[in-house]
Amino acid sequence: MSELQTAAQSVTPIELMTRLQLFITTILTRPARALLAILCITIITHLPSGFGSFVADDYMQWAMLKGSPALQAQGFSKADVNKPFTDRLLDGFHFFSDKAGTLQSYRDYGNIPWWSGENISMVPFRPVAALTHWIDYTVFGDTLWLHQLHSLLYFMLLAMALYALYRHMAEMSQKGARESAINTTINSSLYTNQAMLMVAALATIMAIVDFSLTRSFLWVVARNSYLACTLGVNSLLCFIRWREQRGLHWLVASLALFAIALLTAEAALAVAGYMGAYVLCIERKPLVKKALIIAPVIAVILLWRIGYSEGGFGALNIAQYIDPGRSPAQFAHNFLWVFPQIMFNQIVGLDTLIVFFHPEQQWKFIALAWIVT
Repeated sequence: MSELQTAAQSVTPIELMTRLQLFITTILTRPARALLAILCITIITHLPSGFGSFVADDYMQWAMLKGSPALQAQGFSKADVNKPFTDRLLDGFHFFSDKAGTLQSYRDYGNIPWWSGENISMVPFRPVAALTHWIDYTVFGDTLWLHQLHSLLYFMLLAMALYALYRHMAEMSQKGARESAINTTINSSLYTNQAMLMVAALATIMAIVDFSLTRSFLWVVARNSYLACTLGVNSLLCFIRWREQRGLHWLVASLALFAIALLTAEAALAVAGYMGAYVLCIERKPLVKKALIIAPVIAVILLWRIGYSEGGFGALNIAQYIDPGRSPAQFAHNFLWVFPQIMFNQIVGLDTLIVFFHPEQQWKFIALAWIVT
C-alpha cells in the first residue's frame, strides 16, 4: 500500500493532466469509442430520476389521445373515448380553437383565461409526435419514468445523428483544407484526421448537454422538439450525401425524413434553411441550377403547408406562437424583436438577458443587440 501511495504522490499535476489528455484523445479520436462515450454522457445527463410528475399540457394531451369521460362530460368534445384512432393523432396537440368549438369549453373549465380573445386557436399539426405519446399512454399508462425513458431513446438517436453529421462535416473540412493547401499557404496539418474526429465528438457532446436543447427534456409533451431535430439532422445528412454522390435514394430518404420531421414539429422547417445554405455556399453552379436543386425541398414544404392550412391547424392571434403564413406582419415585427436577442445571446454565451430589463427599457437592450449582431 505504501508503494502505491508513493507512486501516486510522485505524479505531478502536469503529468496527471497529460495522462488525462492522452486518455480523452484516445477515446475521442476513435469513432466507435467516441460514439460509445457520447451515448454514455447522454444517458448519464438525461436518465430519468423517478421524481416529478406529469404537468400542464401533459394532462390535456393524455385526454386527447386516450379520451376522458369526465372531461367529455364537461364539454370537451375532443376527449371522446370512442373517436377514431386517426382523430386521436390529429387531436394530439389540440389545445383550443374557436372554429372547432373547443375555445369556450376550455375557457369555462379554466384551461385558458376568461379575458382571452374570441378568434384564437392553438392547434399544431404533429401526428408523428402524437403517435409516440399514444404508444406511451397505451403501454405505460401513468408511469412517468417510462415515458421519459422512451424520450431518452430519441435523444440518444439525436446524439448519434449529430455525431454522424459532424463527422461528415469534419471530413469535408479536411478535404477542403488539403485542396486549398495546394494553392495557398494554409496549414493543412491543423486538419488532421485525429483533430477532425476530436472536433466532431466535442461538438456533439456540447450539443447534447446544451441547456437550450435539454431544459424541457423531462417534460413529456415537449418530446416533439428533439424528435423533429433527430429526423431533421438525418434528413440534412442524406441531402448532403445526395449532392456528393448523386444517388437518387439519398434524395428520397432526405425528403421522406424531412416530411416526417414536419409532421413531428413545425420547427423542422429550419432544416430547409440549412439545405439552402449548403446549396448556396457549397454548390458551384449558376443560381438557376441551385434553385432547381432545392426545388424538391420547397415542394415538400408547399404540400405540407397546404394540408396544414386546409386542416385548420396552426396558431392564430396568440403571442406565444406566431404563424408567418397567417400573420406575416406580426411575425416580421416579432422577428425584429427576437432575432437580435438570439444572436446576442449566442455571442455573449448567456441566455434570456432581456428579462433583467424593465419592460419599458427593453428596447434599449434590443438596440444594443442589433448593434452587436
